[in-house]
Amino acid sequence: MNTARQALLLRILVLPASAVICACSAIGIRPVTKTTVPDPAVRRIISTIDQTNTDLQTFKGIGKLKLWKNHTPQVQERMAWVGAAPSRLSVVVFASGRPALKMATNGKRLYAVDFYNPKRTFYESAAPNFGLKRLLALPIKPSDLVSLLSGRIPLANYETARMQPDRTGPGFVVNLIVRSRIVQKIYLNPSQDEVRKIELFSNRGVLLYRAEFASRQDVQGYRVPFVLNISDNAGNGMHLTIDRYIADVEVDPSVFVLKPPKKN
Repeated sequence: MNTARQALLLRILVLPASAVICACSAIGIRPVTKTTVPDPAVRRIISTIDQTNTDLQTFKGIGKLKLWKNHTPQVQERMAWVGAAPSRLSVVVFASGRPALKMATNGKRLYAVDFYNPKRTFYESAAPNFGLKRLLALPIKPSDLVSLLSGRIPLANYETARMQPDRTGPGFVVNLIVRSRIVQKIYLNPSQDEVRKIELFSNRGVLLYRAEFASRQDVQGYRVPFVLNISDNAGNGMHLTIDRYIADVEVDPSVFVLKPPKKN
């Protein structure tokens, strides 16, 4: 692996402790305590979404990762991961068949190790509710990413919800609303039984990210992603093609905690 490639992976995939961003400030969605959805059909849809794959608590997989920033490709490598609901995640990015970078979070702390740095740089930071903006250039929470990898849909806090025909194509859109502002759009297929895409917005109406299940697969009785795309309107995003997915795995909690590598 050449020096330029090492530097690129380090710059894109490893974030210093000072760069951890609180997801609350990045997303700007205020907690809502009272929810009223007058339409019973919409209530049923949201309830079904909320109950999807709730029994899928642990999983692991391997696939092909592509990242781009400002419309420019940055990383095209193999990636393996282990996840556990609601927000624990461990990721390894490979280069030339060997681990190049590791990132893990146990929901309370964030860890990252660059194995191709001569000093094997180790990062650790308190991150009770951080966003992954510096990691993926997108303000997405670990819990959201775990949900998406589980085939679940993260739902923003909302006061009410309304459904309308999708003006961009066949199907319908459920809008989750806070104080007359749309905080999330959920795009459904024409039969209203599967989510195609979601869009999350800040309280100011700015798109935070969109996540699209480009295709799905059935694994051990669960409907999970096969191709997952996450992007924004600024040319940042990730494309993940899953080659192997295993559900209901036994997970040692230690995989979500990284230790500083031993120096040679």
